[in-house]
Amino acid sequence: DPELVEKLYRSMESLPEERRRILHMVCMEGMKYQEVADRYNISVSTVKTLLGTSIRKLRERMGREGFLDFLLVYCRYC
Repeated sequence: DPELVEKLYRSMESLPEERRRILHMVCMEGMKYQEVADRYNISVSTVKTLLGTSIRKLRERMGREGFLDFLLVYCRYC
């Protein structure tokens, strides 16, 4: 559904760059929290916090159904 894909991209693009990168690395590339933390020289707790905040924001912006579509389509590793 092109409309759904557009909504997904708009919602992801609205996230701050750092959160968007972390979301992409963990959910779409399957990187471990420790790998992301090492890459950006931050703690694993910070990775978890930023990822959690990103997921909450996406859920708020997309609604429950839209967020579930996001998980099904884009999150291979979540």
